[in-house]
Amino acid sequence: MEHVIRGKGAEIGFGAMTEIRLYESKGLTMIGPLPPDAQNFTAYEAAVMTGAKNAEAARDVLRLIATPAGKAAFVSGGVE
Repeated sequence: MEHVIRGKGAEIGFGAMTEIRLYESKGLTMIGPLPPDAQNFTAYEAAVMTGAKNAEAARDVLRLIATPAGKAAFVSGGVE
């Protein structure tokens, strides 16, 4: 991303949307996602581990990220 930012205007780069968003404040312009046929999607799952030292706090986090506000936070960071 740094190479693209320092370029002369003819550079193009590809990366995870979450990574690109980190550089927008530094002048990087995101054009948009690749077409669906060329996309690579990563699925994430979360669970509370057996024997977790603070299992209830972990459950609270999981409940929070499942709320509309939590989902909106992920979307704003580039995670669908």
